[in-house]
Amino acid sequence: YDGSGALPDIVPTKGEEPPPAAPSFEKVTPGSLTKLLAAPILERAPVEAVPQDVVDEGEVVQRAGAEDTSAGMKRRTAAEERTSGSREEEKEEKEEDEEEEGIEAADDDCAEDGFFDSETVFPSAKWSGSPTVRAWGVLSSWLTDLAKDVLRTGVRVPNTDEEDKPAQLARREVLLELLMSRVPGDCSFLTRRFHQVIYALGVHQALPSVNEADLWDLLAVYLLRATLRCDVRRGVLDPNPFCERVLDHQVGLAAGRLGVSASELAVLEAVLPEEAR
Repeated sequence: YDGSGALPDIVPTKGEEPPPAAPSFEKVTPGSLTKLLAAPILERAPVEAVPQDVVDEGEVVQRAGAEDTSAGMKRRTAAEERTSGSREEEKEEKEEDEEEEGIEAADDDCAEDGFFDSETVFPSAKWSGSPTVRAWGVLSSWLTDLAKDVLRTGVRVPNTDEEDKPAQLARREVLLELLMSRVPGDCSFLTRRFHQVIYALGVHQALPSVNEADLWDLLAVYLLRATLRCDVRRGVLDPNPFCERVLDHQVGLAAGRLGVSASELAVLEAVLPEEAR
């Protein structure tokens, strides 16, 4: 197609006259060529471009509806999250309030029962009675028959298995530490023997509080002096007047700080075996 005349196999649009048929080129003559060149050139009017902002009304409505739906879903999701968060906060606050109320109720119950009375304390933590009675009770619980035999005869204590009794094992360790740390330097030769005696003491009851330092001071030097006396009387140690005077002095000082008189100290000797008096 050379651009002139009607397009082949194209039906003219309504209202347009069909252009003259293009001459045949089967036989080109000078007259036909002149007639071909003189033929008018008909072109269709260009189609106006649709503006970008003019679109199908249905498409605009559909797009706007989709945007509104998406925005609505986002708003609903945000509202649900805020509602869920507020509900969780209310639930946590309610649980905290219930827990505090339970603790207060338990405290009130215990207070009514006298468990947390300011004047009621664990016996080993504070002792408001006679210090002599306190020292007597502790010595009586420590000096079992086995402990007296070890103190009197020096027999070695069999290795008792306390691994399955963690409470007694812990008491034994505390007992060793608090008593051994109070051995005077002048009596350090008794350390090994004193360790043997401590290992035989009974720990089936609670120990005195570590805050009762004066009581621990008295018990440590009191048992150490008993150990020295027993070893001297059974002949394994030579008499040591100097060490005995040091221990007597330490016992007197500790008893004075604790509030135990000399006559009361003599009463405590009834707990010891006869060889230690």
